Amino acid sequence: MVEFSGKQHRYDTQKFLLCASDLPILGRVEHYPFLSVSIKFQSEDILEALKVIERQSRAGRLESSLYFGDMSYEIADAVSRLISLLRREPASLKHLGRLAIKEILYTLILSGVGGFLSRFVMQGTAENSIARAMREIKSRFKEPINMRELAAELGISPSSFYHNFKKITALSPLDFQKRIRLQEARYILQNKGGTASQAVFDVGYQSPSQFSREYARMFGMLPKAHAQTLRD
Repeated sequence: MVEFSGKQHRYDTQKFLLCASDLPILGRVEHYPFLSVSIKFQSEDILEALKVIERQSRAGRLESSLYFGDMSYEIADAVSRLISLLRREPASLKHLGRLAIKEILYTLILSGVGGFLSRFVMQGTAENSIARAMREIKSRFKEPINMRELAAELGISPSSFYHNFKKITALSPLDFQKRIRLQEARYILQNKGGTASQAVFDVGYQSPSQFSREYARMFGMLPKAHAQTLRD
């Protein structure tokens, strides 16, 4: 099950999920054992595929930032070929893996998701501008970012920037940056053996007390206690 923008969505082996980069999605596994595959498509590969499959290249109205589709035999077959490459030597995996990912992308577009994908890669759409903004914020999440200046760099007005950012991500730009910081702090505490006092500054906070408050608000526990729970 995944939760986004206050709504819960259930999907299983008969479905696949597409979403824009770095959306603040929460997930919960309800049945074990559990295996999943996550694939990141490059914008240039999506544009190339859309140009080849012209009938799917028109950007329609975006109904949701998430797309749930039926897992057809063709899609599952293409994904299985990518997984089978994991047994190959690294050199083969690097080159053949890119081709396998392209095959999955073409298969998805032929299944009818071209309109959804095009909203995020076609220049001139609000979704494309916000996707670029999300990438920029993620790459600079540790530093203070002037969001009005970022809007100007993207060539859109501040009001349009804030409106569309909230529409697509369900968060304001500053809240989006805060979530990335806190998720990175959680990763540091769980996987790098860092302490809460170290994580504060590693993710860009200047105030330990503010960090603790916002961390507890997001994860339900203070950083030090959460770190111990995660390690246990």
